Amino acid sequence: MAGVVLAAGSSSRLGRNKLLLDLGGETLVRRTVRRVVAAGLDPVLVVVGHEAERVTAELAGLPCRPIVNPDHASGQPSSVKAGIAAVPDGAVAAVVVLADMPLVTAEMIAALVDRYRRSDGGEVLAVASDYGGVTAPPTLYDRALFPELAAMGGPG
Repeated sequence: MAGVVLAAGSSSRLGRNKLLLDLGGETLVRRTVRRVVAAGLDPVLVVVGHEAERVTAELAGLPCRPIVNPDHASGQPSSVKAGIAAVPDGAVAAVVVLADMPLVTAEMIAALVDRYRRSDGGEVLAVASDYGGVTAPPTLYDRALFPELAAMGGPG
């Protein structure tokens, strides 16, 4: 089960890279990747783009692999495509996690994986997070959906 962390955005509304902000003694991107690793996902792929070298430097020592998205300025779909394209053939699914959601825990990510694994006969192709009736990332996608993710377009 692969983890795909989207960490390529430019943080244009903030005016500086929010993934490099300190949160409890570590940067937001490091915190997120550490939690994805703790959830047991392997491999963990981190899609970088804006300030790729700085973001990648924050991941030193963590068992993850940066994936550079040269088209990151076109929007999040390009990062999803880049991350999904890098998922190894042996992975049955991937959990897509946004690097800028500091309240997502390893336990929340593991719950998605558990729900997917409890499905009988593979009828579950996606598992979304629900926050009080609001569907939001992280989201787990079965490999059967990878071609659809690779074909998506648009800005959001």
